[in-house]
Amino acid sequence: MKKQLILVVSILLVLMLLSCDDSKKVPRIYFNSPSDGQVFNGGSIAQIDVKIKDDGDAILNEELFVITSNNDTILNKKESEFCFEYNFYENFSVMPNEVYRIVVKSRGGHGNWTSKYIQVSGN
Repeated sequence: MKKQLILVVSILLVLMLLSCDDSKKVPRIYFNSPSDGQVFNGGSIAQIDVKIKDDGDAILNEELFVITSNNDTILNKKESEFCFEYNFYENFSVMPNEVYRIVVKSRGGHGNWTSKYIQVSGN
């Protein structure tokens, strides 16, 4: 009976250690606006509203980039705020016949980076 108990406890310990894989924990990124594929009138203002939520161990770095189709970065915002939730509220002027990639990156407390992007354009 004692050997069976030790075996069960050993198996449970191994399962617990395997389930604590911090390499898969990353902050979650949510684009509230604009929406992916949204088309703006040339000369209008695109408002960016992005929320980053922690992965269970805080957020250490937050980055936002707006990049044109020519790979010119027109907005580059980097923060190192230790928090559990972070919001980007930024805007940029949309030029006609241009495509923009809006990229958000974040590093969580486990050291893992994640990123998400959308594309918008001007007509």
